Amino acid sequence: MHAAPDHLAAPATEAPNAKRDAAHLERHGVRRAFDIVAYGFLSGFLAQVLLAGWSLFNEPDRWSWHRQLGHSLEILALAMVVLAFVARIPPARRRVAIALFILTMVQTMLAGIGGPAGTLHPVNALVIGLLAYRLAYRV
Repeated sequence: MHAAPDHLAAPATEAPNAKRDAAHLERHGVRRAFDIVAYGFLSGFLAQVLLAGWSLFNEPDRWSWHRQLGHSLEILALAMVVLAFVARIPPARRRVAIALFILTMVQTMLAGIGGPAGTLHPVNALVIGLLAYRLAYRV
């Protein structure tokens, strides 16, 4: 009696590998989504700076655009934290995403408080921009 050809026995040993490969591809897709959201956040941050300058020097009634974009960036920051855990992003990069989310929430509070605490709003924005750059460009 002849042994079964190798190609008939292969699926039984490949099943665990196929599951692992599918999980890897799925995680890769989520990591890609993380990168896209990181670039989107950085782009939105740059637009925020532009809108702040535009509102300050040209059209003061455009502050509402700056405020609305800021709230949108909060959602993107939260999405990055979720994606960082789902995609199993390395812990150091995950911590940067968490810090970015926290500072983005603080940013909204600083704008609302005003007064002496509000003067930290642009300083916090610089830190947010640096963290966003680190996430987008993996620095």
